[in-house]
Amino acid sequence: MSHSKLYVQLMNSREWRELRIRKLQSDPLCQLCLANGKVVSARCIHHILPIEATRSEAEARRRAFDWNNLQSLCYQCHAEIHK
Repeated sequence: MSHSKLYVQLMNSREWRELRIRKLQSDPLCQLCLANGKVVSARCIHHILPIEATRSEAEARRRAFDWNNLQSLCYQCHAEIHK
């Protein structure tokens, strides 16, 4: 399976939706804004190490659902990272 198809499959999975909700509940504020002294609600969950940079489907799945690879961000910070 191509990385782009796998990414779409993972991000549309029930497991991802539930993990995303749990992460936002656990860290409801943008972690980058907080580091800069601002309080902004998080709306996005960012994968610190990109799923697309993996070599295998198994590694992509592990990275996609790894709690320690997730970061709560506001829309602005998330967009900045992906520029």
